[in-house]
Amino acid sequence: MKIILSILPVLLTLLFYSCSNTVEQSPPGSNPGGAASGIECGTETVTSSMPEIKLPYQNGTSHLVTQGYNGDYSHDSAPHNLALDFEMPENTAIVAVAAGKVMALKEDSDTNCTSSSCADSANYVLVDHGNGVYGRYVHMCKNCVDVETGDLVEAGETIARSGNTGWSTDPHLHFEMNSFISGCSLSYPFQEVPGTGIPVAGNTCTSGNDGSHGVSYESSKITGNAFAANGIILTSQTPWYISAGDSIRFQGSVTTGETSVTVFIMGPYGGNPLDYETGVVDSSGNFNFTFVPDLTAGSYTIAIDASSDGSFSSPSSLTFLVE
Repeated sequence: MKIILSILPVLLTLLFYSCSNTVEQSPPGSNPGGAASGIECGTETVTSSMPEIKLPYQNGTSHLVTQGYNGDYSHDSAPHNLALDFEMPENTAIVAVAAGKVMALKEDSDTNCTSSSCADSANYVLVDHGNGVYGRYVHMCKNCVDVETGDLVEAGETIARSGNTGWSTDPHLHFEMNSFISGCSLSYPFQEVPGTGIPVAGNTCTSGNDGSHGVSYESSKITGNAFAANGIILTSQTPWYISAGDSIRFQGSVTTGETSVTVFIMGPYGGNPLDYETGVVDSSGNFNFTFVPDLTAGSYTIAIDASSDGSFSSPSSLTFLVE
């Protein structure tokens, strides 16, 4: 059965702890704009360790780029300014730009309008393409997603069909590559696009996505500055998905002088923690503890905070999946 996510900003404050996930116009858990990471959009660059990608439609087919990076219609502000719109008739096959694992999806909407008021009604698929980046495929038709949350996909594999849902003037595919840690869109070249590799509005691009560029998928990790704005620097490489009953390790340091660190897992829209674990910070400011979430299979969000009074909160979160 598919796990269907909708986009509902949530802010919940409780007596002993507070948790928030203020995601807007973006799927839950995508950490838009680096709210918890403290990373400013536009400062991250694509590295050689990140996967090579090809265009998100079938090999040999061509589509017009109707809006490019920093487009003045709807690509004019971070975190989603480095995005591309491809003109595309409804029910056109959308394919994975590289190998990956499905993080989240929505396909229950048939709502459309030409203003930002229905941005949250867009159907989408998020795919972790590994090594710190994920793809955001948006505006599919209703019930037009061909994968399930947690599925592994290969480069060039059909994952959905195009549509006109959400904030959209005409049927098209909105695509962007995002930093897994910050959620910011990235300037990311396509192998078959001449010159810089970046499609430009007004140009027609022909896909060479025959899957031949596929490499083994290596999961993105919850690590580094993912929650730096909460006073946490992670040295552990924690997966964003586990099997039910698995333990996960969190190791790192606290930059704010707090005496404890809490990892908490919420539903896909944030809110009241469903489970959490608190670790002690030693005299050197370091922590190292394991957590066995008591959760059934499903989609969740995860966040980490440091405190000295037992409270915890986070302005945003990352996707977390229990299989």
